[in-house]
Amino acid sequence: MGVAGNRCLFYCACLLAVAMGEQCAAKATIEKEENRLLRIQAHKVNSERNRVPEYSMNSKKKLGDKGVWVDRHGVMQEDKPRYHIIAARHRRKVKEYRIMSHGGKGLENVNEEDWPEYINLKPYDVADEDYVKQNEEAPTLEIAHTYGKRKIDWTTSVVRLSDPVVRDIDCDELEKAGQLTEESLEILLEELRKMEGRDHLAEKEGRR
Repeated sequence: MGVAGNRCLFYCACLLAVAMGEQCAAKATIEKEENRLLRIQAHKVNSERNRVPEYSMNSKKKLGDKGVWVDRHGVMQEDKPRYHIIAARHRRKVKEYRIMSHGGKGLENVNEEDWPEYINLKPYDVADEDYVKQNEEAPTLEIAHTYGKRKIDWTTSVVRLSDPVVRDIDCDELEKAGQLTEESLEILLEELRKMEGRDHLAEKEGRR
């Protein structure tokens, strides 16, 4: 075989190597996308199984009913009536964060690894010396005013920064019960920015 034939073989071999490389890259991309979709599906399944109370799995309630909303993953949720803090308001929607007391026990029975998801909330008219923070590493929000007869009086109350609730403004269950101090509102927004930053980093790590 002459020089031209050797060149042809070399050229064909190069093409084959490039084609194999492209196939490997395409396969890796497909596998990565499949893994991403599997993670999303698993997350949705866990959302439906872990976040929705057992009684609501077969509930006949619909969006707009009391205690029903769609979470950030698009899963319809049902929960008992509770207080929320509205951190963002749009023309038709509000973004809320749950106020929780965990049955009056605060973070006592919450896994400490989950504590960064919570910040403290001191009830209105509670003296500093009578208040004990639930999460020593987190700041404390304070209530400037309350309205009507409804009171947030659990001294074990915390605000959950993760898993916000997005709700239509045009609904029956929204009732203004209080207002944070200006300083507390700034603290809340800053803590939410930090939480979003941690979520973003965790998501990037999960894609690697």
